[in-house]
Amino acid sequence: MATGHLTCSHSFKERLDEALAGSYSIATICIFGWSSKAWCLEYLHVDVHTIVIDELCVAEYLKFKEDLVEGSSNSNFVLELDFEPFNTTFLRSTLNKSIGNGVEFLNHHLSSKLFHDRESIKPLLKFLRLHSYKGKTLMLNDKIRNLNSLQHVLKKVEEYLVTLTPETPYSEFDVKLQDIGLERGWGDTAESVLEIIQLLLNLLDTPDPYTLEKFLGRIPMVFNVVILSPHNYFAQDNVLGYPDTGGHVVYILDQVRALDNEMLNRIKKQGLNIKPRILIITRLLPDAIGTTCGERIEEDVAHELTKELQGKPNLIVGNYIDGNCCLFDTIGQYESHTTFTLPRLYRVVHGIDVFDPKFNIVSPGADMSIYFPYIETKRRLTSFHPEIEELLYSSDQSKLIIFTMATLDRVKNITGLVEWYGKNARLRELVNLVVIAGDRRKESKDLEEKAEMKKMYGLVETYKLNDQFRWISSQMNKVRNGELYRVICDIKGAFVQPAVYEAFGLTVIEAMTCGLPTFSTFNGGPTEIIVHGKFGYHIDPYNGDHVADLLIDFFEKSKADPSHWDKISQGGLKRIHEK
Repeated sequence: MATGHLTCSHSFKERLDEALAGSYSIATICIFGWSSKAWCLEYLHVDVHTIVIDELCVAEYLKFKEDLVEGSSNSNFVLELDFEPFNTTFLRSTLNKSIGNGVEFLNHHLSSKLFHDRESIKPLLKFLRLHSYKGKTLMLNDKIRNLNSLQHVLKKVEEYLVTLTPETPYSEFDVKLQDIGLERGWGDTAESVLEIIQLLLNLLDTPDPYTLEKFLGRIPMVFNVVILSPHNYFAQDNVLGYPDTGGHVVYILDQVRALDNEMLNRIKKQGLNIKPRILIITRLLPDAIGTTCGERIEEDVAHELTKELQGKPNLIVGNYIDGNCCLFDTIGQYESHTTFTLPRLYRVVHGIDVFDPKFNIVSPGADMSIYFPYIETKRRLTSFHPEIEELLYSSDQSKLIIFTMATLDRVKNITGLVEWYGKNARLRELVNLVVIAGDRRKESKDLEEKAEMKKMYGLVETYKLNDQFRWISSQMNKVRNGELYRVICDIKGAFVQPAVYEAFGLTVIEAMTCGLPTFSTFNGGPTEIIVHGKFGYHIDPYNGDHVADLLIDFFEKSKADPSHWDKISQGGLKRIHEK
């Protein structure tokens, strides 16, 4: 038992009460305990007949779970993995606020060491002296031999730079700086060089984590990036709309474009003339079905990317679980916090530690040049309005609209939303339903998508939805899609994302960024995006009647008081800009 204060979650107390009341003959219970050193997990085995409690090791706890699936006779266990020995000596926080903020935590720690021990800055000095790109020295040359000479040179450079106009290009004083020990990489103008020089002087004088973070962020280090995305169809052409290949691909390609722009801007401001490279590594699909997913076979990715980049990448990004598993090659590490089992295959007794500083959360987002608030009338793309109106309306243009857009996968639950709508007469009186999903123009080769299409046609027939329901094939024009969200804002509609589970929820971000009130599944990422009743609404994908009632309540309140719609719309925009 961990020393210190022990806390039990609400769910633990409920399970213990149920166990003692006889709901289980044997219960295995997870208790979260806090000690002065770290969070710990304990697993207890409770016999409700004798009220005997035994402590279990992690492997025993996982074996109990495996027995629930396979039966106690299961002896086909293959592999047990324990990653704890790799992490035991590594610095980590114990504070909840540090989860996902590993860089910030390490900067705090390092700056505190710098403050107490000036010698601790020597590794930074050594790095700045050795730093180079393709054999060309950056930052410092060998004329800077120690901390004293570094500080002396920095002060001289500061005195010199303040005599220049801020926009003076680096090329006019680069030789002067090189002669006293400073190579390229500090900036492209007198102003930008002065800023980083002063950051380093402040760091040497009175270290703090924010100055350290800003200084490290100014050092040119990232020129070649590899992005791993091995799931589903992935190519630059003709892939959007294939099963489970919607937001995944959009997000990666948007990420690449944004990263490319950021790298170009940073490298220019660092005073360097280096062209960055970004490679996306994905899987080959031999039967590419008209896409470009099968153009190049990489039998040895590491060899090929080294050849392509003429060196090693500076940064590798793994996207989603499969990308991260490929990146780290550690089975099980990303499936669960701490413990995980796949019966008859493997179990992980110590997996991911969320307090490990190597884990940093970077929130994805929407391209705000495409997705922007409907109230920004001067930016509106009115030329698309005739096309959009043709898409949205079959007859009655006075009806409000609930709208959804996704791939036609079972997990997206689009047919579930159609069924909730079809069954509820009051909801059908208030609004029409518009669905953008799948491709009705051709026969799908994906069995799951074919089944969902068949189900959709059946629902239209069963509930006689033709006059109140529009089913539109996937729309690949992102710019027009942005305006489509805004047009539905104009008519005071709403966006519904009904997925059984949604890892992130890119369409949720897009809708909220345009100001469209959003209803989204409470399973997965949208629960962190939306605060229920303030910035949108959480919905239970397994309780369609309740979702329909929630939509009815929203539209009836908005009809009686238009400010209610505005409140949720503005709340969503506020949330997007804050986060």
